Amino acid sequence: TGGSTTPSTPPAPTYTITYNANGGSGEMAATTGENPQVVTNTYTAPSGKAFKEWNTAQDGTGTTVTVGTAISANTTLYAIWAKKDTNNVFEGEEGYTGESYDSPYIPVGFIHTEGTWNNGYTIKGKAGTTNANDEFVWVPCVLDAASYPSVNNNTSTIKTGDSVTTFGKTTTGKYNSYSAGLLPTDTTVAEEDSSVSAIETSVGTYGGFYIAKYEAGIAGKTDNYSLSTKTATDGSVKPLSQAGKGVWNSITRANAITVSKAMVSTTDGVHSTLISGACWDTTLQWMVNTSDNHSANAGYDTDSTGKGWFSDNSGGARHVTGTSVATANANRVNNIWDMAGNVDEWTTENCKIGGNAKLVYRGRSLLLFGFGQTSSLPWR
Repeated sequence: TGGSTTPSTPPAPTYTITYNANGGSGEMAATTGENPQVVTNTYTAPSGKAFKEWNTAQDGTGTTVTVGTAISANTTLYAIWAKKDTNNVFEGEEGYTGESYDSPYIPVGFIHTEGTWNNGYTIKGKAGTTNANDEFVWVPCVLDAASYPSVNNNTSTIKTGDSVTTFGKTTTGKYNSYSAGLLPTDTTVAEEDSSVSAIETSVGTYGGFYIAKYEAGIAGKTDNYSLSTKTATDGSVKPLSQAGKGVWNSITRANAITVSKAMVSTTDGVHSTLISGACWDTTLQWMVNTSDNHSANAGYDTDSTGKGWFSDNSGGARHVTGTSVATANANRVNNIWDMAGNVDEWTTENCKIGGNAKLVYRGRSLLLFGFGQTSSLPWR
């Protein structure tokens, strides 16, 4: 006799989510099912850290997966742990108050985009904010390598294995400009900007300061000297720290200070100013002390000239910010571009030569004074 059969329906596939403690402790059972859902972390956090998220990558660079998400593939999720400040803001996130040289504060309106604390830790202004796309790099430093105050631990010391640059100005062997030679050792004249002492206090508290990633720039790709109508210097126009901008040259030192102070909003208690001698020297020494050698940084501590665009000044060329003469990234060290390159750069320093008070500029001699790595966001 004839007949028919109905094929059986194959069973639905099942998947397993495995949870990796990733430095935490304890046990968590895997989750298995047709569409298993991610469960709440029950691992114990490492000392000094809190659970931040589940992530598909062990270093946290993968996809963040929230609790309750259904998974349709065999997956391993890694617990991501991070420090939290007293306001429950995680390290590396907007508004993080910071702890020490290796745990930088992040002002409101900025996010961490790349780099580690000692190798070009970079923050960038969020879209829709006054400083959208402006970038700054953390310069870790301490007033006293043996002991320094920090936000959460006044007895904090340098961690074993960490080499941290000491903050301060060096008055011997530093270069003023390519043509003027060594910076005079007679620096008895006070610096121009009263915020110098505030910066030092902030370094003692936070273990570093932020410096602009690029030379001070203006909108467009034409430098200020070449513009028929010069950029306003009354503080109504803020300088930019962005790649591919025309450099803000052809400016007096007094105006450079005024404009630098307009670079960031003070609503979060964060300030900006023209770079001081101590910030300049500390940054150069930090470049020498670290291993990120994207550029020929040997000698930065004694000769801040001849870097960046120094190799190409034909016809008095003034290049846009954040570009390279030949090799990709050749003009940056620890994510900072054209330090002392392209144009002479004002600092807040004063000195005496032959008994006469003089203003100090650093870098190469193109005689079109600008202001480069504005010492922005240094204190709160």
